[in-house]
Amino acid sequence: MKNLNLDYENQYAVRNHINTIVCDQISEDLKNYDDYQDGLYEIINGLSDVIYNYQAQKVAEAFGLSPFDHSESTGERYNSYNEMAFDVIYNAYNEK
Repeated sequence: MKNLNLDYENQYAVRNHINTIVCDQISEDLKNYDDYQDGLYEIINGLSDVIYNYQAQKVAEAFGLSPFDHSESTGERYNSYNEMAFDVIYNAYNEK
């Protein structure tokens, strides 16, 4: 889901967008999956905030991540902003 009206330079707006709109949409979309974890990974991987580098970078920055950080789930250093955005959205959803 691409939000063309979102100002990706505004970190508060990005965090709010992820924590409310994106997480709510993930919850709605998960109803169509039998396997929770597979569905969650597939949905997040398909989000424009993960796919597109610019948006992924702005999402990661809004949540305070840098390319030198390590993933909480794997312990490995991030290879891309896309991985960082995936982790941000995955963690935001699971904290809801």
